[in-house]
Amino acid sequence: VEFIESLVVGDIGGLASGVGTLTLFTNAKGGIIDDLICNRVSDHELYVVSNAGRRDADQAQRAQVDMKTGTR
Repeated sequence: VEFIESLVVGDIGGLASGVGTLTLFTNAKGGIIDDLICNRVSDHELYVVSNAGRRDADQAQRAQVDMKTGTR
């Protein structure tokens, strides 16, 4: 949850299980890359739906993030 919150503007940690939200996937400067739907499946599991048309751009941005710290 902390990792995905480092990438989006939504309060993913505040979602109850079984609830989702539309949020924005941003770059390090806060620019919008894509919109995502984040669903909280359980305390430690999320189901994230992104735009298939932006797949390459989304994957490139995620690759720039340090997976251990969530920093860009």
